[in-house]
Amino acid sequence: MNNSQMRYPVVVTGRNWLTPDVYELNCTRPEGFKFRCGQHVSLRVGEEERYYTIVSSENSSSLSFLIKKVPQGAVSLALATQSIESMIEINRPSGYLVPRVTERQRVFVATGTGIAPFVSMIASGKEVDYLLHGARDLENFYYQDTFVDAVPFYIRCLSRQSGQGGTGNDIYAGYVTIFIEQSLPQGTYDFYLCGKWDMIREATHAVDNRFPDANIYSEGFY
Repeated sequence: MNNSQMRYPVVVTGRNWLTPDVYELNCTRPEGFKFRCGQHVSLRVGEEERYYTIVSSENSSSLSFLIKKVPQGAVSLALATQSIESMIEINRPSGYLVPRVTERQRVFVATGTGIAPFVSMIASGKEVDYLLHGARDLENFYYQDTFVDAVPFYIRCLSRQSGQGGTGNDIYAGYVTIFIEQSLPQGTYDFYLCGKWDMIREATHAVDNRFPDANIYSEGFY
């Protein structure tokens, strides 16, 4: 077995439901297990496995994952009912959506469970100037209480709110891509994008149009 296939047993220690279909799964951290904030691992249950990003800080004594219970999703459904103190397997961490050394302002852009890598980065003390957090409903702004205190400019973009571009109660009425196109101040940025591929494609176009010299790092899912 090569290093990329190395597996570690972990014990499920808890489950925290954030919405009726999204939960945080908590597990033990294997001795000597190291990762960089923003990386992911595969969680294996029986013969099925799927990749999830670690939301814990790099120095945390445990590991946590943000998981959406997907209809017909073998792993997310199994983990939603996995017994506490049962054992599952994870592999070595991988992924390139990790903070780079930069003198530019960092802009994190996330929708849905794509917020996971940025939870880890912020918990690990990485600097961030803007966090554009997109959701369809207010209940889907996961970890917002943490971000309000930790991020200088935390912008919640509510796509189902009527109108585009307006603000109210610290909510931006529109998509994260519209905020980038119309409201993000001019500056020199590094963009970190995470969410569904459709959002990443649209956000990349928006960045290219308004900030052609920006660096873009992204990780998507379907």
